[in-house]
Amino acid sequence: SWVRKSNLWNFALKGLERRINGVILNSYLSGNSRHLWVINYEEKKWLHSPEEFNKLIEAARYDWGMAWKDEIWEDGVDLLKEIQEICLARNIIFAVIIFPVEAQVLIEDHFSGWKKPQDKLILVLKRNNIPYLDLLPILRTHRNEDIFWDHCHFTPRGAAIVGEAIADFLKETLLAQK
Repeated sequence: SWVRKSNLWNFALKGLERRINGVILNSYLSGNSRHLWVINYEEKKWLHSPEEFNKLIEAARYDWGMAWKDEIWEDGVDLLKEIQEICLARNIIFAVIIFPVEAQVLIEDHFSGWKKPQDKLILVLKRNNIPYLDLLPILRTHRNEDIFWDHCHFTPRGAAIVGEAIADFLKETLLAQK
């Protein structure tokens, strides 16, 4: 649209970028390293380098990178089982939708461990007969499109793709169970 091409839009985006970078810098200076991964992310070295991808995951270890850490999975599995039991007791269909981060959508798929969180979660879901929708393969078919605003938030185009996939999943999988 014309708004995206306007100088006002670019000015607003640059201002937002300066504020975000200021928040990250202030966070770092105050001893909080939760958002330091953003600097690595913006450089996009991880697109073609397994080593850089692993560095990015490690830098994001207090944020989305935590999904690659084995130690979080034990509690996560227990929580999923508890949610499933609560739903079953109330005759509620429980299903999981798995959202990737943008880095997983954009990188080369031959990197070892690039979809470790999905692989671990899908294994648990299958063992417990929990229906799921993994958005990673769907979004990778659209990887050359503008579908992410940032590492995890969708553009309107990305939201449309995800919305359609979820609607199809609900129709085909969940309604068939009733």
